[in-house]
Amino acid sequence: MRVAFDYLIFSMQQYGGISRYFHELGAHLSSFEDVELSWPVFAHGNSYLRESSNGHYVSIAPDTRIKRGVRKLANATMTKAWLAAHPQDIIHETFYRTTPWPGRHRTVVTVHDMIVEKHPEENPNAVADAAIKRAAVMRADHVICISENTKKDLLELVDVAPSHISVIPHGWRRFPEAAATNLPANIVKPFLLYVGARSTYKNWKNFIAAYAQSSLPADFQIVCFGGGEFTPEEMATLAKYKLTEIQVTQAGGGDAILGTLYQNAALFVYPSLYEGFGMPLLEAMAAGCPVACGDVSSLPEVAGAAAEYFDPMSSESIAAAIQRVVSSKAHAEELVRQGEQRLPMFSWERCAEQTRDVYRKLAG
Repeated sequence: MRVAFDYLIFSMQQYGGISRYFHELGAHLSSFEDVELSWPVFAHGNSYLRESSNGHYVSIAPDTRIKRGVRKLANATMTKAWLAAHPQDIIHETFYRTTPWPGRHRTVVTVHDMIVEKHPEENPNAVADAAIKRAAVMRADHVICISENTKKDLLELVDVAPSHISVIPHGWRRFPEAAATNLPANIVKPFLLYVGARSTYKNWKNFIAAYAQSSLPADFQIVCFGGGEFTPEEMATLAKYKLTEIQVTQAGGGDAILGTLYQNAALFVYPSLYEGFGMPLLEAMAAGCPVACGDVSSLPEVAGAAAEYFDPMSSESIAAAIQRVVSSKAHAEELVRQGEQRLPMFSWERCAEQTRDVYRKLAG
């Protein structure tokens, strides 16, 4: 069974949840004898592909540092030529396209979330992006959703048959063991960890308000991993609450630093108002880090009993949940124990097996 992932997400992302999903899925699909997986990605800047052993992947050219628009055009042109020479049974599109790839294959699309539809204020191109996603879903032979909540939202917003949708959750992986001595130098006390972008629906400002209006700053820093440098607006938020860049600090880098942070944080706090899945929850659990998150969207589906829940719209609720965990070693340890019990429900091996089942049914 010949299966190809297209180039799109690897051309778009250096790091990111979607490219990580396809990278992990592809690595495990490649172990199946009945799957001949190709990755016709001819120009990319994706770190997961650069760090991989090319022995696991077919048709990946060395990455080129060219502008995204030129990269996209080059990839599209070369992919069409490659498909003409290498017909496929299945193409699993890595992001949303309005038009299909040429050929007599079947098409699979993964829907990761409905953020652009639920939170259009985040994206000036929300209407156009939602239309492209809708077109991709409607023409796909099968759709994979990464959570039951994402499936529910998709069915509410797009007229697609439930029988054309499979729910296949993400997996997780453990980061290498890391010592506290490997922490960035700007971490000088116990810390609460925040991971990822700080856009509106991620609810970073309410997390900062919860922290500032409690007794937490006396004993804990907030470390924000990823998301780039603080913007002027974010600096204004810190100034509003008279917080210093030591109390709320940043860390960047790759998985080695992220793993070190998970393993040494007092608590991972995930204040997001909406997620399609919530992979950082599993990453934190796998690192032995207790978790606190909102009781919203897909997060309870992923975390189960292994999280301290709060109302993400209430800074008081967020602060109270954090205090319940950091003030009780026994409670924090119980959350870690629950996390270890939760993890076997999710794996990249299972994700790959269920995805292969989708391919098999389509390929006949």
